[in-house]
Amino acid sequence: MKEYRDTIASRIGWPAEDLDISYFESALKKRLQIPEADTNESVKKTIANYSWQIMLAKFVAEERSECLLWSTKTLSACEDYFFGGWRDRIVPNVSLNGSLSNRDLNNRYQQWIEELVPAHLAAGLLGNWDAFHRFSSFLHPDVTTDSCEWFASDGFWRYFCFSQCGHGRAAKSALSDIGVGSPNTYELLLVNLLDSVRDNAVEKFQRSLDSVGRMFRKTVGKRDYLPCKLALDVSVVLLFATHERVKFDIPNTLIDRLVIFNS
Repeated sequence: MKEYRDTIASRIGWPAEDLDISYFESALKKRLQIPEADTNESVKKTIANYSWQIMLAKFVAEERSECLLWSTKTLSACEDYFFGGWRDRIVPNVSLNGSLSNRDLNNRYQQWIEELVPAHLAAGLLGNWDAFHRFSSFLHPDVTTDSCEWFASDGFWRYFCFSQCGHGRAAKSALSDIGVGSPNTYELLLVNLLDSVRDNAVEKFQRSLDSVGRMFRKTVGKRDYLPCKLALDVSVVLLFATHERVKFDIPNTLIDRLVIFNS
């Protein structure tokens, strides 16, 4: 098992102990058996998180059919997390007055990035573009910001979802927030990739993808979360690009870091 975990860690940069597949399968089974699972937000979140980490482990182990099976389970768990009936029943732990419903409050103030990125990834791997766009629609301008060291900060994902769903002003605001840093930051490279897909600018897309590859090469051997981000963020954009029929060549520095099937 240790060799298997180390292989996973070297492929996508995840700490080996965090991808012990037997642990996650056992823990997920226990969570599904909790009597109050349908009225507990943290259980819903944990089920979604365990599902997508098993999905990743199956991908790295090159168990394609198992990976697709867990992609389906991840899709289901994330659908329940974002759109399930529990959001109407559970009163969120926020100090607010007003006429907002439980669902509105949960939608605005619950964490989202750790589920939203893998939800898009699972939908892309399955070619379920209706689900892909439905997940994008969850993130509307009233939702609070969220961040996690495993992913690009929420700026890119706010830009991604807002621009997907026609929230033009909010998308510009998210882009402005991203632009505070260097023009070569990881998030801006993702924005360039996404904009190139929408503009069908094949050469710009390839240049941006090559830049991501160079950025990754500079961080090899450093304690950095970039490999983890590449395994998810860039994979989602490339799956979306493939769906939009954009042609590209994956740089050698990235080819073993992406969660994409070769054929």
